Amino acid sequence: TDYIAIVLGYSAADEFAYELKVTTSEEPCLLEAEPNGLCEDATPVMFAGEADNGYTISGVYNAGGLSDLWTQVFGVFDFPILQVGELDYYTFTLAEDCFVEIEMTGTDCLRGDAFLQAHNGCPDNLGNAIGADDDSGDSLCPLLGFNALAGEQIWVLATESPFYVNPLDYFPYNLTFTCTEPPAMEVEPNDTAAQAYANNPIALDEPTLGALDGVTDIVDYFCFTLDSDQQVTLLEEDNGGGTDTVMELVDPTGATQICCDDDSGAGFHALITACLPAGDYCFGIKDWGTPAANAYIATVITEGSCAGGPTCIVSDFSALYGECTPF
Repeated sequence: TDYIAIVLGYSAADEFAYELKVTTSEEPCLLEAEPNGLCEDATPVMFAGEADNGYTISGVYNAGGLSDLWTQVFGVFDFPILQVGELDYYTFTLAEDCFVEIEMTGTDCLRGDAFLQAHNGCPDNLGNAIGADDDSGDSLCPLLGFNALAGEQIWVLATESPFYVNPLDYFPYNLTFTCTEPPAMEVEPNDTAAQAYANNPIALDEPTLGALDGVTDIVDYFCFTLDSDQQVTLLEEDNGGGTDTVMELVDPTGATQICCDDDSGAGFHALITACLPAGDYCFGIKDWGTPAANAYIATVITEGSCAGGPTCIVSDFSALYGECTPF
């Protein structure tokens, strides 16, 4: 096929001397198969597990202004909104249990603000979403991660962000797929520190997946043991759920609160950094304000020895709203 490259000056008065170089790669160039605007017509992705890590497929979508993904994902609008941009669906089936990571990259993520959503069913409007991301990757590109099981078929939707309002643009992109060993899962019941201390120890420096349903499960606790005085960071990250959390660090009975945090992490996520003497500790995670569904990743990161604890580095924002007393 013959192609034409057009170079234009930004304005008529500009003069610019340039050299144009075309490079090619021996790597296979895999493209989406149109039409793929319905999950039933999804482009097959030859990704089944760790052996296929780095699998990349390319696509392009046309933006269409503020989309009805607002309704699909957030359920907040009940009035007519603008036509959704182009939808690109992809599908794959895993041969092993994986923590799947899908990274979108593009020539200009700031211009082509994109959105990724994963489902384990088709059609995708029946409550089977298992993950979604807007801006966790490079610039405004999404980086989506989720747990999936061997034999599970996954559908992935790539489209414009629901926060994107430019209806006159298009965005070429790449999707790269990676499988790693799934993180540990929380063990219920862990609604109190005492329950978690009995059955839910968390491994140091290893992520653990947890979830709150906002109804019967509104707080989760995790416990850990330090064999020596340590500087630790208690990290809570989004896993396709809520984005505003509060965290407290307590003794194993839950009776003594050592510190509490609201927004010291990225965005509105909780984060506690503390110097702690050797011993047993627990920390709780809940949503700020009204309880809500929230899928998250909790990690205790050890950062070396320290002295003079317990001392904490936290935000005091929660104290203004009573989220910490009582937790």
